[in-house]
Amino acid sequence: MGNTETESCESRVFKGSGFWIYYVWGSVYMAVGNAILISVVFGIALWETHKLKAVLLVSAMEVAFLGTALYLLLGDGIARYPYAITIEHGKGLRLYAPFKEIYIPIGDIKDVRAIYLGFRVRLNRRHRLLTEFVIHSFFGKAWSVADAITAEIQGRDRQIAF
Repeated sequence: MGNTETESCESRVFKGSGFWIYYVWGSVYMAVGNAILISVVFGIALWETHKLKAVLLVSAMEVAFLGTALYLLLGDGIARYPYAITIEHGKGLRLYAPFKEIYIPIGDIKDVRAIYLGFRVRLNRRHRLLTEFVIHSFFGKAWSVADAITAEIQGRDRQIAF
């Protein structure tokens, strides 16, 4: 399946490898399934015992699940590992993640750094709770995406200098 790159006059689309796309979507479905399963098990545990320690433990776990869900969906944390990226020349990036499409202006991108997972793209200001995103090495041609983002940053810096 490989990495698919599509170019038009104004934008370049980088789609992750088939493995990466299935991995990202599969992780979301598994997380939802696990949250439902654990909630049912906690509900049964609460039904069987009425001790204060058990109630507090189950309540704390449910609050943690709810906080995680809110971070992922409302806080844009789900876009930390996108499955596709569109680079609009001179304008910005679009990150595609399960249930989300996030636009980041090119002025909000601080830098691109190589890390052991692939590349980390840091932002000057956060978008909701998203302060950076990762182009994972399993994405496919992560070098191509990182080079394209770096070229956009350098183009922005050249415009500011003049």
